[in-house]
Amino acid sequence: MRDAARPARSGAGRRVARGGAARDELRRRVDGSAHVEARRPAADAGGAPAAHHRPLPRARDRDRGVLRPRVPAGRLELDRRHDRFRDRPRVDRRAVQAADAVSGDAALEADGVACLRNGLAEVRRVHADIHSSEPDGTGAALPARRRVHALLHAAVVAVELLADPGAADSFRGGAVGRAGRAASRARGAGRNVEDGHVLTAICRYGPRVLAGTKAIVQRCRDRGELIQGPDIRRFERALAARIGVADAVSASYGRVAFYYLLRALRLPEGGEVILPALTFWVVPEMVRVAGLKPVFADVDPRTFNLDPVAFERAITPRTVAVVPTHLYGLSCDMGAIMAIADRPRVKVIEDCAHSLGARYHGRHVGTFGDAAFFSFQTLKPLNTYGGGAAIARDPAILARVRAQAEAEPWPNEERVNNRLKLGAAQRIFSRPAVFTMTAYPALLIAMLWKARPDVYLWEKIRPLSPMPDSYRERYPNVQAAIGLAGLERLDAWTAQTRAHARIMDDALGSLPGVRAPFVPEGCEHVYYQYCLYTPDRDRFVRRALRHGVDVETLHVDVCTELTSLFGEQPRKPHAEQASQAVQLPVYASLGERRARAIARRIRRLLRDAPPLTEAAVNSRC
Repeated sequence: MRDAARPARSGAGRRVARGGAARDELRRRVDGSAHVEARRPAADAGGAPAAHHRPLPRARDRDRGVLRPRVPAGRLELDRRHDRFRDRPRVDRRAVQAADAVSGDAALEADGVACLRNGLAEVRRVHADIHSSEPDGTGAALPARRRVHALLHAAVVAVELLADPGAADSFRGGAVGRAGRAASRARGAGRNVEDGHVLTAICRYGPRVLAGTKAIVQRCRDRGELIQGPDIRRFERALAARIGVADAVSASYGRVAFYYLLRALRLPEGGEVILPALTFWVVPEMVRVAGLKPVFADVDPRTFNLDPVAFERAITPRTVAVVPTHLYGLSCDMGAIMAIADRPRVKVIEDCAHSLGARYHGRHVGTFGDAAFFSFQTLKPLNTYGGGAAIARDPAILARVRAQAEAEPWPNEERVNNRLKLGAAQRIFSRPAVFTMTAYPALLIAMLWKARPDVYLWEKIRPLSPMPDSYRERYPNVQAAIGLAGLERLDAWTAQTRAHARIMDDALGSLPGVRAPFVPEGCEHVYYQYCLYTPDRDRFVRRALRHGVDVETLHVDVCTELTSLFGEQPRKPHAEQASQAVQLPVYASLGERRARAIARRIRRLLRDAPPLTEAAVNSRC
C-alpha cells in the first residue's frame, strides 16, 4: 500500500471531503512470491515519511491506534522491507472489530479481548484519524521506507490465512484469554505467503531423538558404563514388559537377533524359510548365512505384507519356517498366517523391525509366532543408534539366543562413540533448515541427470558370509540407556506420527488418482512409512522435490530381482507393483504445521492425476 490521500471519487475520499472520518480499512492481500528489487523506485530518505502525509497523532495508547501485524519470521520468499501488494477481489472483507472498538483516547479494546487479538497475523486495522490508503494495482511495488508514517512493517494479509476457518472463528468471537491467544498463534504461525512456494525443504527421514540424549551419554561416561553396565538388562526387561512377553535379549542388530533365533530354533540344514518377496535384503541373506534356503512368496499390494494365500502356495515338504514381515509399521494378517502355519508345524518368526507398537486385534506384533525380532537403527520406531532384540515364546529357545549374544565380544569405545556421532549427524542433516542448504540442492541437481544419490545411504547389497565385525559384538550399555528413556516416549512419538498420517489421509484420500494406505480392520498402524500409489511415480517424485518435499521411492527390496544373492527366482508381480509406491514424510518430529503444508502441496500436485482404479493397479501386476 502506498500511503497517499485518496481521491475524492473513492468512497473513503468522499467521506473525508464531507468532513466524516475515514472508515477503518482492511489492508489488501500480499503476494510475496516474486522478486521486486529490480523494479522498485528509488527509496525515500531514511526515516522520512512519504510526501503529503501529516505525522501521527500523539500516542494515546500502546498500539498507537493500530492493531499491528505479527509477520512470522523465516519466510524466505517474503522481503519484509519491500513487500508487494495486490488489490484482488478475493480479499476477505469481514469486519474484524466493532467501529467503537477503536478509540482516539482509550487503549484499544482488542488488548483486553482475546477474540479480537487472535487474528493480528492476518489483518491490520488503521485508526480513523490516519489518512486512508490507496491500493495499488496488481504487481505494484512498494518503495523502500515509503510506508504508513512510523508504523511497523507494511500490513500483510495472505488470502490463505484469511480463508482459515479457525482464524475466521476468532474474529467472530473465539476463545477468550490466554488459551485463545495461544490457539490463534498455533493456527496462524509459520504459514506460507503463497503455498506454492517453499520456505524450507522437508527431508524424507526424521529420526526420533530424545532431548536429553547428551545427558544420558555423559552420565554413562561419568560412571564408566559406556560399554558395560546394568542398563542392558533393565532395557531388555522394560522392552519385554511393553510387548507383553517374559523377557528379551539384546543384540548388535535386529538382523543378528534374527540369525540367533534361526540357530536357536535348531532348524534342519537346507530347510526352506518362506519370506515376503518385498523385504530388506539382509533378512533373506541371514537365512542363507544360517545354512537355510530362502523362498519368496508374493505380497498383498494393498498392505505390502505377506499374502497368506501366496504363503500357503509356497509351502513344500522342506518348509521349516515363515517370516511374516510387518512392513512399514502395519501388522500382517496374523490370524490367517498362524492358521496356515499350524497345519504343517511351520515355525513363525515375526519381523518387527518397522513395527514396534503396532497391534493386531489388540495384541502387540511379535507375540503371535514362535519368536520375533526388533531393530533399533536410527530411523526405526525406537532409535538407540543401532541394535536389536529377540523374543521367543519358549524360554529354552530364548536361553539359547542369550548364550549366543553373550558369547560375542564387547565393542570398543571408539566404535560406540562413532556410532553416536553418526546418529547425531543424521539428525542434524535431516532438520529442514540444514537439509535445505545441504542435501536438498544435491538432490535437485541429481534429479536433472536422473541420478539416485540416495542409494549411497544404504548398506551395499553383498553376501554376508562371513559376517562383518560390527555384527559380531554385544549391545553396549549406553545404547540401552537411550532405549530405556526412548520407551517412555514411544507412545507420544507414535501418536504424533499417526496424527500426521491422518492429515495426509484427509488431504489425499478422496483424490481419484491416489490410493492412500489401506489399514485392515483390527490393525493399528504405526506408520514407519506412509505409502501412496500414484499414476506416474517418477514424475511425481520429481515434481514433489521441486516443491520442497523429499519423497522416498523404495525403502526395501524386491528380493526376487536380486539374482546375485538369491539366483534366478520366479517373478512376484504384486511385490513389483508395491515397489512402485512412494513414501511421504509423516515422522513424529515433522510437526503439524509442516505435515499440513506437505499435504497441501502433494494434493495440489495430484489433484488432476488420472483416476487410479483397482483394475488399473492390478493391470500393472
